Amino acid sequence: MPAVAQTPPGTIIPNFATVDYQAPSGLPETAISNLVEIVTVVPRTASILDLTRVLPGAPGVVEAIGPASCNLSGTGFVALPDPLLTGGISIDPNQPQTVVDALSYHAGEAVFVRVADADQNLDPLLRETLSVILQGSPGGDAEEILLTETAVDSGLFAGYLQSATGSPVAGDCILQLSVGGQVFGDYTDPADATDQSGDNVRVDPSSRVFESQLGQPVDGASITLLDDASGLPAQVFGDDGVSIFPSTILAGGTATDSGGTSYNFASGEYRFPVVSPGNYRIQVIPPTGFAAPSTRTIAELQLLSGAPFALGPGSFGNPLASGPEPGFAVDIPLDLLSNELFLQKTTGNGVAAIGDFVQYQLLLENTSALGNLTGTVITDRLPAGFRYQSGSLTIDGIAAADPVVAPDGRQMTIDIGALPAGGSVAIAYVVEVTAGTPLGKAINQAQASANGGLLSSNSATAVVNIAEDLLASESLLAGRALLGSCKNDSGADESGIGGVRIYLEDGRYVVTDETGRYHFEGLKPGTHVVQIDTITIPPYLELIACEDNTRFAGSKSAQFVELQPGSLWRADFYLRELEPAQGQVSISMDSRLLSQKRQVDYRLSATVTDVPVTNARVMVLLPEGLTYVSGTARIDGQPVSDYAQSGRMLNFPLPDGKDWQQEIRFR
Repeated sequence: MPAVAQTPPGTIIPNFATVDYQAPSGLPETAISNLVEIVTVVPRTASILDLTRVLPGAPGVVEAIGPASCNLSGTGFVALPDPLLTGGISIDPNQPQTVVDALSYHAGEAVFVRVADADQNLDPLLRETLSVILQGSPGGDAEEILLTETAVDSGLFAGYLQSATGSPVAGDCILQLSVGGQVFGDYTDPADATDQSGDNVRVDPSSRVFESQLGQPVDGASITLLDDASGLPAQVFGDDGVSIFPSTILAGGTATDSGGTSYNFASGEYRFPVVSPGNYRIQVIPPTGFAAPSTRTIAELQLLSGAPFALGPGSFGNPLASGPEPGFAVDIPLDLLSNELFLQKTTGNGVAAIGDFVQYQLLLENTSALGNLTGTVITDRLPAGFRYQSGSLTIDGIAAADPVVAPDGRQMTIDIGALPAGGSVAIAYVVEVTAGTPLGKAINQAQASANGGLLSSNSATAVVNIAEDLLASESLLAGRALLGSCKNDSGADESGIGGVRIYLEDGRYVVTDETGRYHFEGLKPGTHVVQIDTITIPPYLELIACEDNTRFAGSKSAQFVELQPGSLWRADFYLRELEPAQGQVSISMDSRLLSQKRQVDYRLSATVTDVPVTNARVMVLLPEGLTYVSGTARIDGQPVSDYAQSGRMLNFPLPDGKDWQQEIRFR
């Protein structure tokens, strides 16, 4: 029979049985069984820590939020005063409040925290406490607080700590935060060090306005926060939660609230410090030369420099799905009205040899709707072995100062300066083909940019074929990557290994074809080293050491070749199949019902031993009627961004390697 909840841990419960019966003699008899003793223990349960916010009157879960106490400079725990919300509103921690999961915090409001850990409900007749650590970053301010059980026998603990701005002082029972930082909450079960949980939330995140081609910040955009229902400017408060903040500001500019506090924004940056819960819309008036909303997709924008960006419906002029919390982040992409900066590159030398001189011509045209361009430059990348000839640069037929040449002698920057609307400029210069130039196609590539890099041209190329005057001095190296012994080459195509990279000592390389064959042309006579790139060998194969071949010099992956003028040399590499790896992959999953939230908390454990795995993922099919709670997924306590969802199917990544264990949790 089950032990009742009031039975304390360590209680010994004795149990035995008796049998009454009539003996053959007709007399009654009693038999007693052996004694069985059971010792009660506390069952271990996994914990969940959530950082929360109190929003009086808003939809959410109504529950206890305290009281709480704090470890004051290590001298002991002291009771905390009533928490203050944004704007200095005080609430009673002994009264139930409306609690929602925190998406962000505003420095100066109270940070609320909740921990669910049923095995810390040790006494079903008392409201118990447990300890958590709250930390701010950057700065590293850390404070220890005691949470109080929300009700007797609930296993749910809640508390809070007031935040502020300023220099961090550990142990002062105030969590010092900074704009753009984070709040971290960490809990470890005192009776089970493996049971750890945590959460983190951003503090006053700023937003960015950026250009949708290169991802560069854009200043001067007028940003207005509107109430979506009325279409009127929204009410915005400053960092103190009381002073009125402008509802229209300029990205990259400055603003001042009614209390006299000034706000200086970085390039492309804007921020509305504090707004009330509600639904909003962001109205954007872009600066000259730009258009909003952007026509590019979120997937395209997240590939730009500066990504990841905070992109959503509000980034494209649509209503925000839900009211932003204090310090919401909505990045805004802007499209250039035109990017028709067109560059052409040509050369009169289709073929050249070592020692020849080659002239290049460039023609740059400004057909952009932006009008006059400033700061126009051309970045020109010469082929290996080509060297610019000093004094040869002309712009529109007039001699010009030499371009800036990089230390490697290949990258050149040609300063054009201003380029009027509809204008064009012609550039010419001469290079020498030096002895270090490899034979074959020499590709030269150039690109122009203007207006501080916000406008870019197409990439223009010109090709010169570098040929050798005396072909008889060249040699050919060929070979195969083969599956078999060092002396086995039947010539059959199926014995070759394709897709393997073969290097020469000068860095040149080729990739074997589907039959395992490769070759190098135009090699200089003499000693060379040919090496197989072991990274490109299929994982089920390994190299064979050909001990009877002295050209391998004790190495399985490299060998010497001695090329004669006009000759063909063969160098093969031999491989064999590896023994298959043996190991175990296991997975388990359990769940528990969070009745107060009407949610189910799932915990999934995946373990790999003795065998390496790659590209592994876990797919979870939710039962009918259950939907994933966005933002609750965590892997080993850290928020998950690299997961996919399709209907009721969730798809989580697992790490590469062997001998690891990972825990995935979600609601």
